[in-house]
Amino acid sequence: MSPVDPGPAIGGVIGVIIIVIIAVILAVIIYRRRSASRPNKYLSESEHLSGTEENTYINHDPSPQPMNEFINNGCDAGPEDVRVSLPQKHASKTSGYEGSEEIPEEYDEEYEGNVYGNVYGNVQTVAEYKISIADLKKVISEKQKDDGFKKEYDILPRGLVHAHVEGSKEENKIKNRFLATWPYDHSRIVLTGDTKSDYINASFIDSYEKEKAYIASQGPKKNTIRDFWHMIWQEKVNKIVMVTKLEEERRKKCEQYWPQSINKAMPVDIYRLVMKKEIQHTVYVYRLFILQNNSLKNKQERKVHHFHFTQWPDHGVPDSIKLVNFYRKVKSINVDKSTPMVVHCSAGVGRTGTFIALDALYEHGQKEGYVDIMEYVQTMRKDRMNMVQTHEQYEVVFEALLELFTVPDTSIQKSVFCEYIHKQEQKTLPKNQTEFREEFQRLQTLRPVYSADNYTTARCKENLSKNSSKSVLANDNYRPYLMSYGRNRSDYINAVIVPGFSAESKLFVTQCPLVKL
Repeated sequence: MSPVDPGPAIGGVIGVIIIVIIAVILAVIIYRRRSASRPNKYLSESEHLSGTEENTYINHDPSPQPMNEFINNGCDAGPEDVRVSLPQKHASKTSGYEGSEEIPEEYDEEYEGNVYGNVYGNVQTVAEYKISIADLKKVISEKQKDDGFKKEYDILPRGLVHAHVEGSKEENKIKNRFLATWPYDHSRIVLTGDTKSDYINASFIDSYEKEKAYIASQGPKKNTIRDFWHMIWQEKVNKIVMVTKLEEERRKKCEQYWPQSINKAMPVDIYRLVMKKEIQHTVYVYRLFILQNNSLKNKQERKVHHFHFTQWPDHGVPDSIKLVNFYRKVKSINVDKSTPMVVHCSAGVGRTGTFIALDALYEHGQKEGYVDIMEYVQTMRKDRMNMVQTHEQYEVVFEALLELFTVPDTSIQKSVFCEYIHKQEQKTLPKNQTEFREEFQRLQTLRPVYSADNYTTARCKENLSKNSSKSVLANDNYRPYLMSYGRNRSDYINAVIVPGFSAESKLFVTQCPLVKL
């Protein structure tokens, strides 16, 4: 008997496989078409846009999108990964607003932090992180190990967690400095009166003691200066805290919204603004404005105190001591506390949130004896997205609070300094010594701890002979660099730069010159 030819059987099997593959492909195509034509249940009804529940994630985009495309679960995502209703970079200007440079920018994470990353499907309830004031230094030391601050900060939900319809409207996009940094509808400042629009990118923020204690705002743009000052008048603001420079690394961060010089009037719509004082300090500038409303019969005037912190580095965070120095200046001027304090940076979320957190937590800690930094950051984020924007900013809140609680304000007015010294001299010697000893011990507890990496240049073989003591070295971050030196010599000298009280004054602290040098 001849063997059976397997060819027809093999051909039949192959044919069946091909038919199955074609059927699967057709099924997938049909399913996708049906899915694409299905209405978006998350954006189908206008009433969904007015919801105020904590798990509402809404982008007012008329095109149907599945919900998971509006929520970015990746920490490394950039603006192009988030499906939101955004204007094109080269879109035509909205009528009624001037200045082509006013088109909102992409949010630069390198400068501002990640706005989009890690939005949770529901606002998580963060466990209590109460810290006794007495334990604050110990807690900071523990969190500085193994990225403790970063791990804790990453627990916080971030991104857009409430409805933000007004900020994403086409006519309001041009008023936003960044493409996807919007105020929430429930907490935004609503401009009233004779204005072209009621929108400004600013939000009310609560403190522990008072609702609407602060206004967190983006830095004014050319086309929002009028709105900014209208908000100041409307909300009876008497303090403005600015924690950004006008320009950083050749990037516009905020438009100058005050006069160029003292006593020179600046008209702003129905208002007349005059700068009466401008005092330069090492870490800040203090300005006093007189804001006049010309639309009123009596042309009412109000004082507005302006505190401009100038030492926030382009990358990272400022030294906590500088931040505390600035904070104490802001608090030193007594005003009516029934009205909100405006705080702004560029976007109005990162540095702004850091300063607001410092103020609210310090006031609360003084009364209650404990602070809960994580709880308050979460509270702020219910009213404005991404307040306190990086784990470095989160950490500097801890460090600044430690400084505030450990060393009370010891400044002495010039007019009473001699009287103060006289009183100290009249005290018995033991009591006088104890008082100053305690103050000095407080300072000792705040001494920073530096690693050997901070003294790399001082510990170089060629520089060892330039140090009179191996235990007193110049820190790389604070030492001056010699600009002219020979072939066999370096730029090192055992000295550090110490800031003075004015912007122009700096001091050099150095060892006694060595004979060999």
